[in-house]
Amino acid sequence: DIHEAPREILRAIPGLTFKDVDHVTQWSYCSGAGGGLAIERPDLTAEISRRRIEKAKELEIDTLVSACVWSERPLTEQGKEQDVEVMDLFELLAESLGYEV
Repeated sequence: DIHEAPREILRAIPGLTFKDVDHVTQWSYCSGAGGGLAIERPDLTAEISRRRIEKAKELEIDTLVSACVWSERPLTEQGKEQDVEVMDLFELLAESLGYEV
């Protein structure tokens, strides 16, 4: 399943403690940036991303990993406000393999 593949990558990274924020089985949660929403309704995108980061913070997650290129910007902006780092899945994977990102 597509939703499981990124989780398998995260679980395979040595030293990383994986916590599934979304508990996704079929549908994933959006950051609010997809489909042009960030352009039309930046306030709504910011609120959706704020809630995603808030949920991560409640679970004591210090780094939220996203596999969506549209999500990184709004999640990062909200993460800075709530002291949660946001990383792209492939960026994290590259770092775990010793590449400078």
